[in-house]
Amino acid sequence: MTSDNLLPGFADPVFDSQRVFRSLLEALSHPGTICDIASDNASPTPLMPATTALCLTLLDFESRVWLQPECPASNADSALHRYLRFHCGCPIDADSRTAHFAIVHDAQALPSLNTFHPGDTEFPDRSTTVIIQVNNLVNDATAQSAVRLRGPGIRTTASLACVGLPSRFWQEWRENTEQFPLGIDVILVDGKRVVGIPRTVQLETQSCM
Repeated sequence: MTSDNLLPGFADPVFDSQRVFRSLLEALSHPGTICDIASDNASPTPLMPATTALCLTLLDFESRVWLQPECPASNADSALHRYLRFHCGCPIDADSRTAHFAIVHDAQALPSLNTFHPGDTEFPDRSTTVIIQVNNLVNDATAQSAVRLRGPGIRTTASLACVGLPSRFWQEWRENTEQFPLGIDVILVDGKRVVGIPRTVQLETQSCM
């Protein structure tokens, strides 16, 4: 666990995790808005820098984490597994329906959103938070495949184009929001940038798919 090839975590765990958490709160409080998560940490394959920073901030020994099975790094002896076990202490969950967090490194291979836990009537907050890595995030209504989002934290509507998501994603998101107060929450990641899409956000229109 302390071998030379184990990448370091935060230089200052308390300060750095607080900084990342504030950025994440900003993203979730203003859904659809691209927020920067400044992180110079090296990331284990195949995680992006912001994904790594979120893991170091959000995960602990009580957080069950599901990893995309198509990922070579999902092997129990992989650098990613060792990184998460050492720095976060989180157990890896093979069942997406019981995981607290899910990490999807390849958005095109994203499983259906209904395969993740939506919470239950007594504890809707115990749903899965799904972190999805994508190719590009743009706040531009004229961009190809841009969507308009509305909901709490959005003054009127927010325009978001996301390169890399499968075309079925937004239809599945409609179905997800229809379960409210149940439903999953999503964090989109592009390099060192994130967009928060909590279950309260509804899809208003979309220019194309």
